[in-house]
Amino acid sequence: MPKRTVLISPLDIDDVSDIGRVGAKKHQTRRVWLSAPGFGGYLRAKRVERNLSLRKAGEQVGISHTYLGQIETSNGESHLPMDLYERLAEAYDLDDREILDRAGCRYAVVEDVAERLRDLEEDRFTRLMLHPRFAPPDITEEHLKLFPEAVRKYIIELVQNVDHNAREGGPEVLDVMDAVEEK
Repeated sequence: MPKRTVLISPLDIDDVSDIGRVGAKKHQTRRVWLSAPGFGGYLRAKRVERNLSLRKAGEQVGISHTYLGQIETSNGESHLPMDLYERLAEAYDLDDREILDRAGCRYAVVEDVAERLRDLEEDRFTRLMLHPRFAPPDITEEHLKLFPEAVRKYIIELVQNVDHNAREGGPEVLDVMDAVEEK
């Protein structure tokens, strides 16, 4: 089955323990690091914002002031140990996810593309068919299970075409349905 890798920012994840989970399914995940050339300047600005000297901040983080100075002047090409990001976030009163995002951390999630597309199509079909403005009378989720996958696709495509037609100022749907075909 075709697979794709999606890079997810730590800011897009409510709970780090959910990384690799899309819906109810667990996916293969790994942490990757992108170049973050502005990270050192970002840290320096946060330190200055909190009125901390290099020495005081180094003490709070548990590293030497010279090492902290090197981090602040670095080009962001290499990443730090994970516990150091956590200590920096705590010392500077930052969200762990924000500091990881600024440092270039991303989570690579490998998804089964076909499975994800089927799930998305299923969700779209269900939302459409159960929407109060469009739902046929008395339809339930149990009824929706009776539609074969191909019919679901055709219905979604039909609705997209009708919507596009309406936006483009095409003929009214009822006019098309009531038109007598000339032979």
